[in-house]
Amino acid sequence: MQAQKRRKVWLIGGYGPNGGNIIAYHVGLILWKHFNCKITVVSFNERCLEPHPMFEHEEVFDSILVADFIKLVEPNDFMISHGSFSNRQLGLRVKCEKLMFVQSFNTFKLLDVYFDHYVVVSSFVKRFLKSTYNLEAQIISPFIDFKKIPKPIPWNEKKDELLVYPKFNKDQFSFFFASIKNRLIKENIPFTVLDDKKKIEQKELYETINQYKYFLTLSIAEGFGLVPLEAMSMGVVVLGFNGYGGRQYMQVGKNCLTVEHQKVHRIFPNLKWAIENDLEAQKIGAQAKATATNFSYKVFENRWISYFFNIFEKKLKV
Repeated sequence: MQAQKRRKVWLIGGYGPNGGNIIAYHVGLILWKHFNCKITVVSFNERCLEPHPMFEHEEVFDSILVADFIKLVEPNDFMISHGSFSNRQLGLRVKCEKLMFVQSFNTFKLLDVYFDHYVVVSSFVKRFLKSTYNLEAQIISPFIDFKKIPKPIPWNEKKDELLVYPKFNKDQFSFFFASIKNRLIKENIPFTVLDDKKKIEQKELYETINQYKYFLTLSIAEGFGLVPLEAMSMGVVVLGFNGYGGRQYMQVGKNCLTVEHQKVHRIFPNLKWAIENDLEAQKIGAQAKATATNFSYKVFENRWISYFFNIFEKKLKV
């Protein structure tokens, strides 16, 4: 009996420095572990031919530049990319089965619509793809690496302060935070703004978040928003914007106190209510922690296994 040929999978940008890159890497890792696929990471530049030190990589795969990949790819291969690389137009250039993982709705000007499969991080991004491009997509949300999350500090031992997370466009952040900052100072509410001038390591970020009762995010556009969910996993009350994609896990008044970004005027009253109603805020933090357990690596892994099992029509042995 002839042995089944090992499926070749090309992982676009698997060693990059951003969240979408490490998600792509883990999708490749699942294919390697559970489907015995041969994984090769494809890079657009020589800097990303090696695993990025910001993230942990359980297995180091071979890597190749995109120009060489275009020459070597075969029709029976499988390619995985993400939405941020839409401007590269790989959908038309590469002649094999293709999957795109779309982690946001604002990291590309025009989505590459020439892929065979689309997986998105949230129902908001799913609706965006359907309404804008008439594309169907499966939802598989990112995961929290609970091995790296510190044990939550008990509520009564956390700082009764606000931690401000300055992510993305600095002008937008400054504009929105200015409207809140003056009121914080006037009401004598202590706050700390994370230093955005340096790339903070994950361990340090988690340990810092864990010390505070309240976490403010002012990112107006997120496909999912993993950092607020990680804060929730430590029993922290998240305030600020839901980024639209955060609706996937944020339940206002139950596990968070977020708002749509056009309701920026509600952020400070929400914070003041939490401070004045400490017991109720603690309950929100506890529910936030419970919500976060639904986004473990095991859940992420199982959903991808099921998804690929259906794509490959059960031809590969799991």
